[in-house]
Amino acid sequence: MPPAAELPALPTGLALSGDEDLGCGGGSSTYCNRRLHVRGTAGQSGDEVARRLHDRLIATGWPLVPGDPGEWRGCRTRGLLLDRHELCLSLESAQDGVTVLLETGDTWS
Repeated sequence: MPPAAELPALPTGLALSGDEDLGCGGGSSTYCNRRLHVRGTAGQSGDEVARRLHDRLIATGWPLVPGDPGEWRGCRTRGLLLDRHELCLSLESAQDGVTVLLETGDTWS
């Protein structure tokens, strides 16, 4: 299961408000998912929270590219040698903040 700690320290004014273990599944490969919810201070729109979190992720090495409108996605390699795997993140603006999905699998990259 990808740990919530994969999300870097949040900028001032943003806070983790939800952490949900979505479990693991798959056929020949196993994929595990965690959903996090990040909120800003009162008055911050979901788009503003998304922009600030996006900027922090880019600054800490996440190679994010745009997906659907209001969504960013990126993957990076974690671990060494036979423990090497890909960790993917998607960031989606929501009305009251941002939803972050972390996904990792047992396939080697």
